[in-house]
Amino acid sequence: MTLTRQLSDVGTVAVDSPALTFGVSAPSCFEDWRGEEPASEEMLLKYAIGGAATPDDKAASAQTLHDESSGQFVLRAIVRDDEALAVVGKTTGDLSADGWTTNGVTTVEPSDQSAAPEGCKVVEYRVSSEGVSRFLRLEVTHTP
Repeated sequence: MTLTRQLSDVGTVAVDSPALTFGVSAPSCFEDWRGEEPASEEMLLKYAIGGAATPDDKAASAQTLHDESSGQFVLRAIVRDDEALAVVGKTTGDLSADGWTTNGVTTVEPSDQSAAPEGCKVVEYRVSSEGVSRFLRLEVTHTP
């Protein structure tokens, strides 16, 4: 997974270090959820994907499923429904190249949302499984 954070209108900064901390300048559901916990890559990823109700909620942490059928690779995840967060699927056929793209990835919200806790939704990210290899990842962007 990749995490980026929007910094006003300057652009985005990619986060590579799990030790990175940052401040949140505007209120969002994320601030209510994390309480007094410091903002971090680990906290944001647990909040954005998996449906955890609080930072200590281990039972609802990421339960991501995959299913290959009908010639598609499907990544099903519980994602937070928060306007400050964007969770997108990106794909590539070659991990050695810097070619991750949203081209070819479709996003579907199934009608059965019973697995999603309050404030979350089930989303399926789909890409064709044709070819020698295909990789699919989720990218989270937080815009305060």
